[in-house]
Amino acid sequence: MNKFNLTFWGEILPGRDPETVKARFAKMFDIREPEQLERFFSGETIVLRRNIERKVAAEYYAKLRKLGVEAELRKIDATGIATETETQRAHQEQAEKEKLAKRAKWEQARQEAEQEAQLRATKERERKLESSRQRQQRERREAQESEWKARQLEREREQLAQAARRQKEREKQAILRTEEERRRQEQAEARAQKDAEETARRRAEAEATAQRKAEEVQRKQAEAEERARLKAEESARKKAAREAARKTKAEAEAKRKAEAAERRAQEESQRRQEKADREAKAARQRAEREAQKKNEQELAAKKKAEREAAERERARQLALQREKDAAELRLRQEAEAEAAAKAAEIKRQEQERIERKRAEESARRQREAAARRAAQEAERVAREAEKARLKEEQEAHKARELALEQEREAERKRLEEQALARGAAELSTQKGLKVKSAAVRSAMELPRREKLGSGPSRKRQSGAPNDYRTHPFRNSAEVRSRATVARDSLKRTLAIAATILAATLLLTGRYISLDPTETVSGPSRIVAAPTGTLLVEAAGQLLIHDRSGTGKNTLSFLDLGLAADTRSLGFGPDGKLLVWGSAIETKTASEDTTGAGLWSCDLATEKCKALPKGVLASAPDNVVIHDLSGQMFVATAGTGELLKLDPTGEILSRTERAFAPSPALRLEMGLLFAGSAEGPAVSVLRYEDDAFGRQLDEVLLLPPRALEESQTQVHDFIRSGEYWWVSLRNPETASGGLYLFDSDWKYLRELAVPATLTSGHLTRWGQKILLFHPGTTEVLRFSSTGLAEVNYESDLLTEFIAEQHRSETISGAIWATVFSLCLVAVVGALTYTCHQYLRSLVYVNRPASGAEPLDQYSEHIVWVDPVEDRRRDLLRTGLGYGLICIAVLLLIAGLDASAHQALAAILALSGPAIGLLLYGRGESGHAGRVEDTLALVDHRDMYHLAHGARIHYRGPFLMIDDVVVFTGTALVPNLNPEQVRELIYPLARHGARVDRKTALIKLLEVRHPLAVGGVACAVSLLAALVVLVAGSF
Repeated sequence: MNKFNLTFWGEILPGRDPETVKARFAKMFDIREPEQLERFFSGETIVLRRNIERKVAAEYYAKLRKLGVEAELRKIDATGIATETETQRAHQEQAEKEKLAKRAKWEQARQEAEQEAQLRATKERERKLESSRQRQQRERREAQESEWKARQLEREREQLAQAARRQKEREKQAILRTEEERRRQEQAEARAQKDAEETARRRAEAEATAQRKAEEVQRKQAEAEERARLKAEESARKKAAREAARKTKAEAEAKRKAEAAERRAQEESQRRQEKADREAKAARQRAEREAQKKNEQELAAKKKAEREAAERERARQLALQREKDAAELRLRQEAEAEAAAKAAEIKRQEQERIERKRAEESARRQREAAARRAAQEAERVAREAEKARLKEEQEAHKARELALEQEREAERKRLEEQALARGAAELSTQKGLKVKSAAVRSAMELPRREKLGSGPSRKRQSGAPNDYRTHPFRNSAEVRSRATVARDSLKRTLAIAATILAATLLLTGRYISLDPTETVSGPSRIVAAPTGTLLVEAAGQLLIHDRSGTGKNTLSFLDLGLAADTRSLGFGPDGKLLVWGSAIETKTASEDTTGAGLWSCDLATEKCKALPKGVLASAPDNVVIHDLSGQMFVATAGTGELLKLDPTGEILSRTERAFAPSPALRLEMGLLFAGSAEGPAVSVLRYEDDAFGRQLDEVLLLPPRALEESQTQVHDFIRSGEYWWVSLRNPETASGGLYLFDSDWKYLRELAVPATLTSGHLTRWGQKILLFHPGTTEVLRFSSTGLAEVNYESDLLTEFIAEQHRSETISGAIWATVFSLCLVAVVGALTYTCHQYLRSLVYVNRPASGAEPLDQYSEHIVWVDPVEDRRRDLLRTGLGYGLICIAVLLLIAGLDASAHQALAAILALSGPAIGLLLYGRGESGHAGRVEDTLALVDHRDMYHLAHGARIHYRGPFLMIDDVVVFTGTALVPNLNPEQVRELIYPLARHGARVDRKTALIKLLEVRHPLAVGGVACAVSLLAALVVLVAGSF
């Protein structure tokens, strides 16, 4: 028997798709690796089957030819070596040449593809550079707009500052706002009470749900126990159920036909009876008509004459009425035109008056500003002249003092020289000298200081200040006028604070009155037209795409003349969009557009036509439109109605039917399908006028996964090709799944979808199925057989969401900046006002006195030593506070605080740390005692001495006029506490104990390190508050 080898060298028959041929070849020979498959098509001769019989070889050869590849059978000789004919060798050489030519073509195509890819990459880089440049220009424009808005806000703030004369009106507005706030609080309380009731209701529902779940668990356990026994019977039961369903359907159809035949028979007998009755009645009436015919003819002539006269009179009256209506219309039009002209003239005059008033106001402000500038310039010149005069007087006084000092010094030197000369002359005349103390001392031997006592000089004390850096406190004119200046500043800052507060309240009211922007996170509805156009609805915007899904145009419901809360329902056979909504303005009087209703919109002309109002009492939950007749089937769950409307919106038929929330409704195969309200089932309904809403069958949907997850509600379903797609959901947990059924509603499999789309909506787009959810931009796309494809992405929706996010970010940043600045300005102005008020109280009727010279007391003052290792104690306090800060930050991190809250906490905690650092770097101050006199030297090296009531104290603070010294505490040490108790406190108790505001004002006045630290703490708290306010936007 002849044997053959089946050889193959990778040649594909002309006209065949290489990829398809390769895929079929791999499937035929079970080739799974791409590298191995490419080796078969590399051009090398490969023996696919060896030593096979003629019949098997012929079958393989035919299959390969049908597959689309060229193969060859080689006969094996007696030695087992395949013979090769000359024709075969020539054929092989020809194949090698074709192979080389193909390789050359492939190489050339590859090079061209690489060049084209490089060109595309270059163009893409240029496009990105151009896009980056445009984005930078846009950002610069936005920055310029922001700067212009900031300048505009600054001008508005200046205008508000000049509006003090309207204070009374603003107070009235504040009272109104207070009442409005009280009303809002009452509404908030009512809402809170309502929420509490709702919470209680939900809790009760949750308890009932938990009880139902427990019962469901028990039921599932029972079903699980029965499932093993019923598994063998399931197939037979399903078959019997299908047979029963078909039988029931056939019986129902037979019954329907029998009823129709019986109804037709009854109608036929009724028609015969009616015909007989009509004939008898006609016979009776014929005789009566013959008797009355003469009278009727006579009366007819008379009535005809009367009708003709009446018609002539009616025509005359109608003509008069028409003339009267035309005259009234003409007069009304003329009156309206005259009123419009008058209104335009009044508006123009009012505009001119406003412009003239604005010009006058602007000129007045300019004159006032010029006058203020002139007065300020004159005042500045006067102050400079006064300063120059005082400076000249001081220089002249200094010059005179210097001249007198020089004269005294010269006179002293001259007298000393004369005395020395006389003494030398006397000594020269005497022969012997006696030791004698000098009776006259020269000025060189006089002490520089007047001493209170005698005694040996002491070492410098550790707590003594540096004598070369100290300077006395002076009771200058500025010190004496502090109370008056504080009162004047109080008035100015109070007016500024009131203005800023009013502006802040106005901005707050404006912000509250802004309509909340609907945040778009996904498409609210996707509708496909019969022509293939895809419409994506999001936040009142209609994003129109072509058949390929590429965005073409964007419309809004406002462009169509409808309110923003309008929603689309579907496309009709004429390509017009059916929507539910209301008009944004009233049209002509003949067209009733008030209230919500159905509208038919032509997207090409951007015009909408209202369908008859009053047909639907409330918004429809679902609408399905017949593809041929344009009839509409409307389901409303709230009213429990199912309606059939003609294309003009008139009701053809209606029936009552219970629906689940958001009911699903589909029109397929001449029947109406609706989701059942009683369980996981689809009801099959008739939609003929005489049997509208009559249920023919109900399909029970029981996927195993749906039973396990208690998915008992049909959320949505749709048919595509030979398959039904059903979305089931659990009404309690809102979890769901997407399941595939065949045309006979037989369960096939569950489709894998993300958790965010398990309760999504289904839309048929040509041969594709789209699954979407308003909570996400992800739109899944499936083929008609249920295979997952590449997700659909709308370029218009992505751009719209990005633009909305960008606008919200910019708006939030602007409002956050404005409110932060207003908050800082209000707090700063109020704080400065309180400071000036306290200054005016502290410095009124409290005369100060200059300090005595410290030189005459310096040798006798006992200074208090500073504490040992002050830096070490402050470092210990700082470390303790640092540990507290770390603990607080860890607690905040454990509470999952937001980034704004964490930043605010860090800013608030940084204030005391900054204050402690400033205190540690500042001077500590000095305190000393000489008899009953207290000497203080503050951190500025300014000293003062006093005794008795002129000494002020409050806690650890000692004060003499504007010289303040902090003695220290346990946490913040400064001076030796034992020496302070022994030396200083006895003197301080003879002084006056002041209140807190006096101590605070004096600390702020001298800019004590502790006061500066307190200001740092306040600023950090204010910054934290600003961050929290900014984070709330």
